[in-house]
Amino acid sequence: GAAASGATFVEPNDPAAKAVNYVHHASEIKDKNLQVERSGVGFKAQHCKTCNFYEKAKETTVAGKKGAPCQMPFAAGKLVSVDGWCSTWAKKA
Repeated sequence: GAAASGATFVEPNDPAAKAVNYVHHASEIKDKNLQVERSGVGFKAQHCKTCNFYEKAKETTVAGKKGAPCQMPFAAGKLVSVDGWCSTWAKKA
């Protein structure tokens, strides 16, 4: 799908993104306290694309990176990476 005009990715250094430990790639999370199983899903299987808040139907590619809108407030109006991660990750319903 064509990118919405001006669609940009969440900036991990943005205070709202930092508050939820957002990264563009889950492998960037080094804190063992964050690398925990959630809802029976191991950390290695947790990515934005496997999260309940990831809007797969609106997935797009911007500058060679694949992503989609996220329902969490920190990502309002922006995209999160398919391989991204944040501490609000939730198992798909």
